[in-house]
Amino acid sequence: MIPVDYVHNTIDNIGVVVHDGVNAQGARGPTGDTEMADPKKVEELLALTSDQLVSVYVGKSGRCACGCSGKHRYWDAEEGSKRRGYAVDADEVNRGYVRQTLGTIQLHAEQAEYEGHGIWCYDDGKKMYVAYVR
Repeated sequence: MIPVDYVHNTIDNIGVVVHDGVNAQGARGPTGDTEMADPKKVEELLALTSDQLVSVYVGKSGRCACGCSGKHRYWDAEEGSKRRGYAVDADEVNRGYVRQTLGTIQLHAEQAEYEGHGIWCYDDGKKMYVAYVR
């Protein structure tokens, strides 16, 4: 499972408490409080289109999603800037990357996890893929 704390560390401006990749016991690692994708959620994931996303993140497995071990890319600079609270640069907007990342998560929909707050994750053991829905 992907630790909720790692995912929530990614974008703190969507109303999610920032945990800085540390679990309730104060240590890095899984917290065990993720919500596994059920059949209805899998259908929702497969129905998503890239224009419904604010951003995606791809980074090292088991690390935080703050951007230190991967990168965030946005569908739209204006929406991304509004959500994260400061300007999204032009080089951070990459619709092709957003499409590709969503496609990777959808390809592995049965293993993907819905973390709540419109956050979908898939971790293949080497990389963690995260999609943030509007």
